[in-house]
Amino acid sequence: MENNENERQIPEDLIIQHILPRLPVKQLVQSKLVCKECNSSISSSNFTLHYTKQPLISHPSFPVQSLFVQYDNTFYLYSCENDDNAQNNLVKLDVDFSLNSGENIELVGCSNGLVCLAEMYGKFFFLYNPATSESHKFYSGDFQILGTNHTNWGFGYDSINDDFKVVRIMSNGETHTVDVYSLKSNVWRKVDFGVERGVLFGEPSLVSDTLYWTMFNMFNMGDRTKVVAFDLVRETFEMYPHLVFCSPGHGVLCVMGGCLAKCSSNPRNEAVFEIVTNPGKVVSVCFECDLKINPRDKLVGFTKTGKVLIAHTHRGMIGLLDRGSKQTLMKFGGQMRTSIEKYVPSQISPLPLSEFPNIPAEVITS
Repeated sequence: MENNENERQIPEDLIIQHILPRLPVKQLVQSKLVCKECNSSISSSNFTLHYTKQPLISHPSFPVQSLFVQYDNTFYLYSCENDDNAQNNLVKLDVDFSLNSGENIELVGCSNGLVCLAEMYGKFFFLYNPATSESHKFYSGDFQILGTNHTNWGFGYDSINDDFKVVRIMSNGETHTVDVYSLKSNVWRKVDFGVERGVLFGEPSLVSDTLYWTMFNMFNMGDRTKVVAFDLVRETFEMYPHLVFCSPGHGVLCVMGGCLAKCSSNPRNEAVFEIVTNPGKVVSVCFECDLKINPRDKLVGFTKTGKVLIAHTHRGMIGLLDRGSKQTLMKFGGQMRTSIEKYVPSQISPLPLSEFPNIPAEVITS
């Protein structure tokens, strides 16, 4: 009898090596709650390495499989596999960043399994891996807020140097102080802004090894809103000429199918996407969905069914856009800040190679 029972059970090594690695993110996180053995196996570095080696999981042009979601100071993973069961696709993450009273962090970006969240005034940031539940707090090398009134953060992976970099830009609209942190070296570097003066607006969009922001000239509001690019490999800025905004707040930057894009509303309240498929080649796609795009909305696309996910920043809502319709996936109940980023799990550690907890990294001036 005992032998028959054992024959009905799937061998543990088969489950770990061939079944769990093929589960979507949501089911994988839930599997950690089944038993201590599952939690231990899924949390191990060997498993996460095997999981991230599964094919068709992280190429930027592949459909969005999952999202990292921030609502106020609560964080979730959302599986995009089934649009019909939105609430069941949402998993709340058990993470506590131990913020002090009055401190707030905002989602900066996700890259190769790491999530960056940063303090809005530029004092510190976190790197967090939801798959391994690891996080680390990083302080500024030489934090100075005097004379600045605007802070922008950026985060991305430098594929040439196999390094994650965090960019902090502090500005008063006329002058910019730029610091770049390298996870690989645990060092901050000061770099020149070196392009037109202006105020960077909103969260950056990451395509390949480059971050993109919209920028407007606060000293000449008649000037068109432009796009500025930061190359994570060369650590240099340049103006990006292929997308132009008519005025501040007229549309948002986003990433569609691994390509940089601009989304705006036309007079009929249709969502129009201008997608840069190649340098100098822009393709327009119209979604007839009766939607007024807010300059702080966050859009991520495309799902495997060709739809676009949108987070209405100050309405506590995540929705889905189709070519001829729109639907609300979930409402969090309030009007706190809501943001989303495409998320792909990995086993990469958010810790610096040489760790000095709560001590500013060395600063090098280029």
